[in-house]
Amino acid sequence: MKKIPELLILFALFVSPLLHNSLENSFQTRRMWSWCLLISLAIIVFFATYPFRVQKIFLRLLVPISLILFSSFFLAIYPVNSLALYFLALILFLSLAYTIVTTNNSKNSLIFSVMLVGFCAIYAQWGIAQFVIQHDLGMSKLGESVLNQNTAGVASFYVNSEKIIRAYGPFAHANSFAGVLLVGMLVLYKRFNELKNRLFTQSILFLLSLGIITSFSRTALFGLVAISIFYMFKKKQTLLIPIVITAIIFASLVFQRSVDTHGVAVYDRLQGFSWYTNVVDAKVLLRGTGVGNYTNALKQYVDASHITYNPWDIAPVHCVPLLLLSELGIIVCTIVIFFLAKYMYTHKLWMYLVLLPTLAFDHYFVTQLAPVLFLIISTRLVV
Repeated sequence: MKKIPELLILFALFVSPLLHNSLENSFQTRRMWSWCLLISLAIIVFFATYPFRVQKIFLRLLVPISLILFSSFFLAIYPVNSLALYFLALILFLSLAYTIVTTNNSKNSLIFSVMLVGFCAIYAQWGIAQFVIQHDLGMSKLGESVLNQNTAGVASFYVNSEKIIRAYGPFAHANSFAGVLLVGMLVLYKRFNELKNRLFTQSILFLLSLGIITSFSRTALFGLVAISIFYMFKKKQTLLIPIVITAIIFASLVFQRSVDTHGVAVYDRLQGFSWYTNVVDAKVLLRGTGVGNYTNALKQYVDASHITYNPWDIAPVHCVPLLLLSELGIIVCTIVIFFLAKYMYTHKLWMYLVLLPTLAFDHYFVTQLAPVLFLIISTRLVV
């Protein structure tokens, strides 16, 4: 019976990419709410039935949680975004559940690490299949993104006049798909010596790498190169041979993605940063807009300035530190970042520096449910 709550928590983690929700998005479909309800029920059943003692982690999280709530309810300029706080609560309780199950239990920690990496391998195969057939797998009723040549704003690039759709997996975007696979590779790297079956580890490593390559996410590709260097220092060069061969095969497409004249990623980021400098005035810098409210402030700014924009242009600034600064304000943001840096230093999580390009040029690791969950849980599993 004790295993049932653990399986429910694993189920919640596995389906989390299908939610496609964001802390910045106030509109949710019926399907998204259905997944939220199932995940919430899994959390309730776990904490109602799983035997555990009060962990130190509760006290460690008390300060940053209190700061975020204080910022949202008392400092923030905009009204409280209740949906964003609900998603933060899901992230908190799922992370606590994993911590409770794995704390002082090396066997559970290893099992959950293997399960997390296994989930990432399934996502990778999902995304690779999408790339091969150049459209979705027909599971939109479960939450899969609709992918085809006519999908507005689909992540893609052009080779001459041919439109190439990037791999999404079950995620809302190719970049978040690649970021989670990168996190899976970090867990695999840390647990590598504990996994005796080399065929299994090499197969998983290859799948995750191929998934990242077919996502054509530039920041994730930088991370893939960095992890490959780690493996070289561990004298595991033979594991990299399939990855190197695959990278050579896809090199021309990666190059085409880099020089694609239809690409708007750089322009969108520069435009987003330009808007950010106008949205974040002295008042916002001091008090913050509140968690999940940056896009509300951005929409108010572009409407007031009579700027023409597409619906997908109203998005968080593609930089995690800047986004946290705008939503929490400089005082609360500084304290939160201090606690995060201290945690990283205490547990020697230096390998997570491979995520720096992603954190500097994207936002999904603090705005989307699944990437945040995988990032937090992975840091607990590798400690």
